Amino acid sequence: MSQPNHESTLAARLATILVVLIPLLALYPIVQTLSDWIAVSRVIDSPRVGAASRAYDWIVWEDDDGAIEASYVHPSSPAAKAGLRRGDSFYMLDYQQYFNAKDLSSVTVGRNPGTTLNYTVQRGTEQIDTSFKITRYPTFLYPTSATLWRFSMWGFAIAAFFHLLGLIVAAPLARRSVAALFSTVLIATSALWIVGNLVRIIAIDILGPPTPGGRYDLMFQATTLVSLVGWIAFPVLLVRKVSGSSSSLLSQRLRSVIYIPTVVLGLIAAGVAILGGVGPFALDELVSPILFYASCYIALASALILLSSSTADPDTDSDQWNRVGSAVTLVVSIFAALLIVGVVPVVRPTSESTAGWFVVATQLLSTAPVILVSLATLRYGKLDQVIRRSLVLVTFLGVLFLLFVGGIGIIESVTGTDGPARNIIAGLYTV
Repeated sequence: MSQPNHESTLAARLATILVVLIPLLALYPIVQTLSDWIAVSRVIDSPRVGAASRAYDWIVWEDDDGAIEASYVHPSSPAAKAGLRRGDSFYMLDYQQYFNAKDLSSVTVGRNPGTTLNYTVQRGTEQIDTSFKITRYPTFLYPTSATLWRFSMWGFAIAAFFHLLGLIVAAPLARRSVAALFSTVLIATSALWIVGNLVRIIAIDILGPPTPGGRYDLMFQATTLVSLVGWIAFPVLLVRKVSGSSSSLLSQRLRSVIYIPTVVLGLIAAGVAILGGVGPFALDELVSPILFYASCYIALASALILLSSSTADPDTDSDQWNRVGSAVTLVVSIFAALLIVGVVPVVRPTSESTAGWFVVATQLLSTAPVILVSLATLRYGKLDQVIRRSLVLVTFLGVLFLLFVGGIGIIESVTGTDGPARNIIAGLYTV
């Protein structure tokens, strides 16, 4: 009898340490950004102004044998409506020449959204002058290639469909069960992010990017804020659900610690959405902090499941699958967190397009445990053996997908996006 008590005590201590440590760790990118901003402000001795929204011209410029070529122009963008096309060679921006794509893009990003840009491009033997207004960058969306944009739309559409199915199952049971009510809230919160992103993608495809200051822009920003509410809230709700089932390990007062990063990120996101910038933060600067926070909390939820199962009754085959699934999720979440803060530089994305693939895929994959756990809880009372195995397989396939996308992105950054060398290497890597 002493051995189980000892294991329970040890598990409770570890759970306590994690629940206190992980929320503090989740704030690391926020604290680091604030620290750097304060240090820079002291050195340059200038007024501390809020961060500006990132501007975007909806063109992907790439270096090509000494020239700067448009590799992608979003078809609904002001640039496309002004006549720019894929394959156009850059000549001048506002009557100034730039000699590499990085410098050209940095100039565009540094302008205020709504600014009119005057481009001169070369198309064959013809020189074309055109102008258009740049817009805000669509935070958490990546219009950097046609393939990524379509993948994002269909990915979020499929995820929204599964969220809808989850709500159809959960909502009727919410009146009769507290667990069902919490699961409904969890699914609905996750749906805010998924549906919000889908709505923004469709709006851009149909109406084009919003011009700053208009009613459409206000609605677009409001949708972004609502989406962020879901993205910030669902990790803490997931941990809350798991910690509730691990009540023997954690006290009620201790569980309240997990809300600290959520409140901090929520206040910053609200301030940024209303004011356009809070200190060093604009919406784009919140991408890494939110992803890091979500990774930390998914890792925390997985760790709590493992600790709780370690004090449970003797193992069954179903329990083994539960532990394996939680362990895989824990490892993937830790790896993602380390990748976000740059501790794993070897596999850091080499381009914005590659980063977009990682971010979009991570967003979609991170909602799978929420839906599976919620539906399994409602349908079976506890996770069924098939659901547990499915969770492991989904996570495993997700890891393979991320490795595939990351590898292809790195190959293309070295060999280019076309040509026999790229096709041969990519084919071998795929096999």
